[in-house]
Amino acid sequence: MRKWKLVVSNVWNVLGKFEAICITTNGFVTRDGRAVMGRGVAKQAKDKFNRIDYVLGKLIKRNGNIVQKITTVSVRPTRTVLVAFPVKPAYGKCNRKKDNIVSHVAYKYNPGDKVPGFHMKADLNLIEKSLKQLVKLADNEGWKKIALVMPGVGNGKLNRNEVEKLLDRYLDSRFYIFVL
Repeated sequence: MRKWKLVVSNVWNVLGKFEAICITTNGFVTRDGRAVMGRGVAKQAKDKFNRIDYVLGKLIKRNGNIVQKITTVSVRPTRTVLVAFPVKPAYGKCNRKKDNIVSHVAYKYNPGDKVPGFHMKADLNLIEKSLKQLVKLADNEGWKKIALVMPGVGNGKLNRNEVEKLLDRYLDSRFYIFVL
């Protein structure tokens, strides 16, 4: 049974109104230490918050590709924590059908090739792991309102119904899932 709430709006509209906004991410970090934040809400965050890609890159290098607090944004009189929510790995392996890679770059890879996470499709197992970690973090922090864009569906290319089954399993009424 669905306990979380679906919101048709831009997630940034709740900046300063919710305790946390989750940014869907991949685990890839460039040689110069930046997390790749090239599409979707990750790119929006990178464009909106100076050097957030370096901050996240450092966190991924230190802690791994996990749900973690990136930074806190002050929006007077409140604050919102920006949280990394991994949906793609740091790297993956191109499968035989090449159907685990986003279609616009699949031509670049052959079966068996090592593929950077930002070129992979989102991973349901990683999303499930991230949901568990997010609920634990929300519990520990005492957050009452947490925003998350529909994970893995846009640039991750997953089926929304499959993702919603996971959301139904783990999320409660504190969680608001944003779609446009």
